[in-house]
Amino acid sequence: MVIGASAGLAGYGFEWTPGLAFLGTLLVLLIVPHFALIALLVVALAAVAALLALAAAVLAMPYLLVRSLRRRLAERLRLRPQLEP
Repeated sequence: MVIGASAGLAGYGFEWTPGLAFLGTLLVLLIVPHFALIALLVVALAAVAALLALAAAVLAMPYLLVRSLRRRLAERLRLRPQLEP
């Protein structure tokens, strides 16, 4: 016989937590406009940082690809004379 809260019933309190946090944040942002402005600035800065990171990745990719291919080719050419009798 199982006694207590874990008597086969699943607790769904954890699943409600993100929804309640979102709702509370939304209400605070609607009630206090200064917080909404700060939140907007934070989200805008995060978006700019993400775009800068994406641009850096796009610009760095050709350099990294060529460097990797050159390193593999040099390694292959370095090992070739050792394999021939």
